Amino acid sequence: MLYDGLGAGGTASQSVTIKRDTTPPVAHATPAPVPNVNGWHNANVTVKFTGADATSGIANCSSDALVGSEAANQSSPPGTCTDNAGNVASPSVTFSIIVTAASIMDEVRYFLSTGDITVNNEANSLLQKLNAGAAYRAAGDCKDANQVYQSFISELVAQSGKKVSKTSAAILIADAQYLIAHCP
Repeated sequence: MLYDGLGAGGTASQSVTIKRDTTPPVAHATPAPVPNVNGWHNANVTVKFTGADATSGIANCSSDALVGSEAANQSSPPGTCTDNAGNVASPSVTFSIIVTAASIMDEVRYFLSTGDITVNNEANSLLQKLNAGAAYRAAGDCKDANQVYQSFISELVAQSGKKVSKTSAAILIADAQYLIAHCP
């Protein structure tokens, strides 16, 4: 019997290749540049989620996320990118906020403005210590800078829950400890 290229009923048969997409899209999470943050804990970072999928294309990616930066090391919230075949990728990015001698002074001023430091004289006392610590640090005198930062920490421990909120005191103490550990 000769094959005439016709299928049952005299119709032409065709060969179709179906490619099944089982691979998640390539997804990325990127923090947007944050101008003038200088380690500031109250800053927010926008994380942008993008994706690509060569096989079936991208159906959607999470919208940008705004991350509050209350800790020195943060991970972005999990975003998702879904391709048209329903495969999902969840990118994230970790970023660090580096404390500086200037940023910790900004934090004291901020906490005074929010009422987390309740007495102006307390803020002034803390700022005097931080100014002295910054001057020693800038001169490369880590020994004296660290002694001043230790005095700053002692004052915060004494005033925590009194003239300085416990949360703000903990943030400032952690930042001063960072400066002590990372003196130039």
